[in-house]
Amino acid sequence: MVQVRPTGGASCRMHKRLAAVSVLLLTAWRCPGGSSSEGVSATKHFAGSFVIDQAAARADLDFIAAEPHPFGSARQSVVADYLARRASEARARTFIQKFDADIPNPRALFAPAELTRKVSGRNVFAWPDRWNDSVARNSGGRLSCVVMFGSHYDTKHVEGIRYTGANDSGSSSVALLQMLRHLADATPPAGLQCGFVFVWFDGEESTLPEWDGGETNFPVRIVDHTWGSRHAAGKVGPAAMMGEESGAKAAVKLSAMVLLDMVGSPDLRLTDDLLSNSAMRELKKVAVQGLGLPAGTLSGYSVPVEDDHKPFLDIGVPALNIIDFNDVSVWHREGDEPARVNPKSIEKSIKIALFVAHTVAIDPQAIR
Repeated sequence: MVQVRPTGGASCRMHKRLAAVSVLLLTAWRCPGGSSSEGVSATKHFAGSFVIDQAAARADLDFIAAEPHPFGSARQSVVADYLARRASEARARTFIQKFDADIPNPRALFAPAELTRKVSGRNVFAWPDRWNDSVARNSGGRLSCVVMFGSHYDTKHVEGIRYTGANDSGSSSVALLQMLRHLADATPPAGLQCGFVFVWFDGEESTLPEWDGGETNFPVRIVDHTWGSRHAAGKVGPAAMMGEESGAKAAVKLSAMVLLDMVGSPDLRLTDDLLSNSAMRELKKVAVQGLGLPAGTLSGYSVPVEDDHKPFLDIGVPALNIIDFNDVSVWHREGDEPARVNPKSIEKSIKIALFVAHTVAIDPQAIR
């Protein structure tokens, strides 16, 4: 669940904005590794050549969304291990970042009970070393910065229904696996300054029914959401990317983050998140145009969205949320099942994410 505040009027709660972009913006983007046209061409090829493996995507989605797996559940640990294994099969080095959290006990709202309960969380990191090592060799011998791709992988506990979250959060979890497989077979072009890291965050969903319930109507004031991303952001700092704890060979600057969430709707129409970095929001529009995607891929719905990118924005890391919050007919309701997820929507989202991340990796200062 994500909180959204419209730009005018009273606040409303949701989960997790379109003008045409001129060709000039495509060609004017700075490209230190070569001419602007060369940089744009490499980016368009890298992102545009992605084709989703529908069989693998369906198998992964069926596993992830087979059962409910909220934060702290035994099933969530099974899903974490599955993601780590599948990332390893895509030739990525994985690391599970464990953390403990004291989360609200919903029973305390209705009866005498312990106010909180301790649960263990697991963020799953994946480092595509072959790709990153190639970037390092091309940029002076050491990887100095990365762009992060992120997704949450927990499901919301919804009282009275068996919610398995195929779109929220299965679709974006599958997207990260698909991108890792793309990198495993791709060659980084000359000119990239930054490599990539992938993270599946635990505990994005609120454990209480409302996103801000822990801060508004719980006996003890608790921020009850984005548990995993807040923990990970707290380990980053604005200048270093987790160092030895995450398996990085040296301190690596986190230059930007691209978050995906709810990207498997039948007809993708991405929301324009006003919290996201403004330059990266423009790049998202450039990506849609440059990759020849339908203009309707961007919905024109503009609203601030609180999600797993916000903890990174809060520490000064530019971030973009790629999210479709136009189709919420089965969001946190019965029917968010694998059969409803459109692989082509996931594919479009991945192409946009790759385009944005690749452009930032060429010149991370351009978005600051």
